[in-house]
Amino acid sequence: MIRTLFIAGACLRGAGYPNAEQTVVALRNSSAWEIHDFAKWLPEGLHLWRIARGSWSVRGQLALLLGLGSFWSFCQVLVRAGREDMVYAPYPSVFVLIWCSLVPSRWRPRVVADAYISMWDSTFRDRLFSRSKPLSKIVRWIEGRALRCAHRVIVDTEANKRWMIDAFRLDPSRVVALPLAIDSRPFHGIHRSASIKASLRVLFIGTLIPLHGLDVIAKAARLLGPESRIAFHFLGDGQEAEILRKLEREADRAEFHWTREWASPEDLSVALAAADVCLGVFGGEGKASRVLPFKLYMAMAAGRPVVTQNLYSLPSDLPAPPWLDVAPRADELAAALLRLRDSPELRNLMGEELKEYFNDRLSSKSLAQRWAQHIV
Repeated sequence: MIRTLFIAGACLRGAGYPNAEQTVVALRNSSAWEIHDFAKWLPEGLHLWRIARGSWSVRGQLALLLGLGSFWSFCQVLVRAGREDMVYAPYPSVFVLIWCSLVPSRWRPRVVADAYISMWDSTFRDRLFSRSKPLSKIVRWIEGRALRCAHRVIVDTEANKRWMIDAFRLDPSRVVALPLAIDSRPFHGIHRSASIKASLRVLFIGTLIPLHGLDVIAKAARLLGPESRIAFHFLGDGQEAEILRKLEREADRAEFHWTREWASPEDLSVALAAADVCLGVFGGEGKASRVLPFKLYMAMAAGRPVVTQNLYSLPSDLPAPPWLDVAPRADELAAALLRLRDSPELRNLMGEELKEYFNDRLSSKSLAQRWAQHIV
């Protein structure tokens, strides 16, 4: 049976926020949904993490854009959607849900809310803003009230599911942990790296925020030293850039390269093709143990070996990926990289197994199947 799905909200897209666009593409390709898109898709170059570092005036303008754009989009859907139809609200879905919560429950559409990033969590905890500030409490209350009116709340891992339920007092039966969606096509043509080279090329991709554990990676680079035949390439920028600036100035550390500019999917595919190993997160407990970031999807799709911390979570009903996980400590990370440096056979086997894992369990086809099973 083909079901009707409306798309509503002021929605983020592009390389920094691929999930919504690629989820819609996956559902269109599944032939299980008739999709009506009334979303206001925001410019691809808009990145919330950059605006969060700007003035209150800039943040206020963005909030107004998201609020009014979501209101107009939701109103268009409200007059068209029937009781049996579904409404998908991509991230940041909270703005659609705020308007939805004002509609009496008997007329309220069934909204499927993309909540894989909590606005309160990312604004007041990721960026180390004080959680005791009145604004933090207000944002947390608004987000919780909004999410409680959703028919389904989609998160990305089981640990995030438990956290969202506890943080916002959500009905557990309404929260589902599904894989994220990426456009994996740029990574399909990347081939394996087959031999011992002058240096093991280790790639880190990501916004420089605390959950990535940059201090652990920097300490590992110091432990390995300039004679290790291991070269680190960092791709990203953010609030913890000073850790890399300090490392860059030092001499007694492993080879170091840092690209600060924002990377397109094509740029990422080039970086992944040149890499021998990709790094995950090393931020320890807390949010770092709850996330499965986009960069790990990309690395697996490209068939690249992954080293990440042993505190992690996955979408529901998935086995552990065949990557190398270590305690989030510099000595364990350094030891894992030395092991991979000396074993191209292990790198190739791990890369092939991770690519197969992605295709079987995290691809767009798998996501569409999970929507059919869980979004009812």
